[in-house]
Amino acid sequence: MASAHVVGGYVLARPVADHGWLTRDRLPAELLSASSCMATLGPEEWALSWVRWDDSDRLARARALGIDPGLLPQLEQWLQERLDDGTWGFPMWFRDLDTARECVARFVTDRTGLTLLGVELPQDQVASVLAAHPDVDGIATDGIVLHLRDHRSPVAGGEVLGYEPLGLNHGSFHSWLCHDLEPLVHDRLGIDVDAHGLITSMDDAARAAALIGSDEVGAEPAVWRAWRLVRHPLS
Repeated sequence: MASAHVVGGYVLARPVADHGWLTRDRLPAELLSASSCMATLGPEEWALSWVRWDDSDRLARARALGIDPGLLPQLEQWLQERLDDGTWGFPMWFRDLDTARECVARFVTDRTGLTLLGVELPQDQVASVLAAHPDVDGIATDGIVLHLRDHRSPVAGGEVLGYEPLGLNHGSFHSWLCHDLEPLVHDRLGIDVDAHGLITSMDDAARAAALIGSDEVGAEPAVWRAWRLVRHPLS
């Protein structure tokens, strides 16, 4: 019987660039990741003018996602409304597919290679992640935490790509690939990646996340868990 999952959010994504530090023995040429350290994800908080970002970096990130910079004023107004009504949360997470698809339809002019990526957490891991990310007075609660609190089931019609060991910190993820840890996981645990560079088995991915989060590995300080990545149609 398949394990139940809870939706953490949706984001627009483009594949990982060919980072020079990755050991490519088993990884495919093209990778999708839910980590903005690795992949182009968004729209992120850079789309809001009141968030401090360098203007040239803001424009570059819009172009990388396929958004015409001329549409940034409209995107900002729209995204602020979505932040206010709870259908988008910091720093990049849509609550539902309809809102994410509206963003694509209204603002993304170059959709080549674009993926609508869903991130899902095994249900039995939700409580521990929420406990590790309580509300803090004066600081906005991260979008993925807010969405997990809804305990919404995955939407049918997506393509399950596999599990990525991810460390949640300040509303975004570090990936095991940030540290080039696929070789360590393979050699220590005997776990192979699938055609997407992800881990097919939830249990294997959980073992990998536990290893990565251990003191001996010294990965980014974060809550490391196995998150399922699902590709959804753009419309």
